[in-house]
Amino acid sequence: MYYTRVPLLLCVLVALLALTPPAAAQVKVVKAPAVVENKTFDPKKRPSEMPTARGNEEGAVGAKFVVTTQPGFTPGTTKQGADGKWTANVRTQQMGMQLSLTIQVWTPQGMSEQAKAHLEGHRQIVEDVYKTADKTAAKLGQNYVGRGSKGTGDSAQAAQKDALKTLMESLASEYMAATEKRADRVQEIYDELTDFGAKATPSVPDAIKQAITQQAKEEADAKKQEKKPKK
Repeated sequence: MYYTRVPLLLCVLVALLALTPPAAAQVKVVKAPAVVENKTFDPKKRPSEMPTARGNEEGAVGAKFVVTTQPGFTPGTTKQGADGKWTANVRTQQMGMQLSLTIQVWTPQGMSEQAKAHLEGHRQIVEDVYKTADKTAAKLGQNYVGRGSKGTGDSAQAAQKDALKTLMESLASEYMAATEKRADRVQEIYDELTDFGAKATPSVPDAIKQAITQQAKEEADAKKQEKKPKK
């Protein structure tokens, strides 16, 4: 019998905030506590809002990582072209990031204890990744402080926003890769080790540890390959 592989939902909100040029570059990260919603349902009447199941899967865990970025920037030159379009240059000086995570655990009535434990393992993996999300965000955000960008728009202000949008979407994408995608891969391995909860061994705690270790090794190996000179 198979149980769900967790589909993690990507949600990126990018806020563009023009601030007075600060005296010193800095990154501020605010991480909200993870919110866990436990839902029980009749397996004969699966809720439409429930994550898509696969095959004979019964329960499900859905997770939504959200990052909102708020850059403080120094406006650069702006210029209106012959076609009426504006171009603008900006350089970020501060970075604010707000993080949140919502987890939904969908448990069908009559589910076995082994299957419930498997679902809780998925929840734990997501929460474990989120525990260090603020440190991850701070490190990534620092790479974007002092970075310049150029944008276009129908007005000087619109062009500034376009310039910032490119940077902020890139930052948000990197954050998601380091959190949502990492959690997704750990859970893939976790399901492979446990046959989607059908196997009693390895135990849930052991399977989680093994999955985290394997994912970390895969990530480290991938980085080593990237650093190798191309022939």
